[in-house]
Amino acid sequence: MPDTLWAESNEQNVLATDSELAKVRQELLGIAKRLKRPIGILLGDIVRQAIDEVVDGPRTGRWDIDQLTKTEKTYIGTKVEIIVRNELDLDAGQASTRWWRESVSISSGLNLSHG
Repeated sequence: MPDTLWAESNEQNVLATDSELAKVRQELLGIAKRLKRPIGILLGDIVRQAIDEVVDGPRTGRWDIDQLTKTEKTYIGTKVEIIVRNELDLDAGQASTRWWRESVSISSGLNLSHG
C-alpha cells in the first residue's frame, strides 16, 4: 500500500478511536478554512519562517542549518511554537492551549540533521 494511503487509513483509525483528537483536527481544518490556506501549507510556511528567522543569513553570514549550534537548532522548535501560537491566535506564554476542555500541547520535533 502506498505511504499516503496507509497514512490516510491510519489517520482514520486513530480519529475513530480518539474523539478529542478528531475535534482538534476539525478545529485545525476550520482555522485553515478561515485563513484560506491548507493546514499543510500553513504549517510548512511556519517551519520555513522559523528556520529563516534563526539562520538569518544576511545578518549571520550562515546559510545552512548545519552551521547552527545545538542551542540554535533547538530554538527553531521554539520559534515554530511561537509562530503557531501567533498564526492560530492562541494564548501566548503557554505550552498548551485548551480546546473543548482538553489541554492541547503545542510542540514541534524537527530532525534537523541531513547527510
